[in-house]
Amino acid sequence: MMRFTLFLLAVALLSPSPAEACSCNSAPPACVAIFEGVTFVGKVTGLTSGDFEMRTTLEVVETLYTAKPLPKQVEVAGITETCDYTFQRDTTYVVYARRDKQGALHVSGCGRTHVLTANDPDVAIARAAAKATTGTIEGTLELRWLSWLLAASFAGARAGLRLELSMTWAR
Repeated sequence: MMRFTLFLLAVALLSPSPAEACSCNSAPPACVAIFEGVTFVGKVTGLTSGDFEMRTTLEVVETLYTAKPLPKQVEVAGITETCDYTFQRDTTYVVYARRDKQGALHVSGCGRTHVLTANDPDVAIARAAAKATTGTIEGTLELRWLSWLLAASFAGARAGLRLELSMTWAR
């Protein structure tokens, strides 16, 4: 009986807790996510484990969006150990990455990164967006904070977009 109790105690203590799991919100649609960081098609050429993170080397097959040009080969790391995207060697992916303050690329398991498919819809959207010169978005914008408007204008300018707003005030 004592051994059984010790066994149950050991299992309970060594089992992962829910706090260690990655919790994700839904990823944004491709038409938004493409412009949020660095988006490219890449083939995995190397995988290395480091202290608390996996680093993946990819050969850049096609750049879909970036503010800074990408070299032919890039290295990406995860965001956190529990929320990293798991890459497989010799597989080609549509990669959605973000740069940190030092310029390093990071990929999250909660993002849109996925294995490239034939006629991949994300790639088609990115290619179409690169060719577009003008577009119109109609709808209602509810401003809660002026800082959001400034951030949206800055992000749009970085993506090569011009943001024009026509506003009417409702009471």
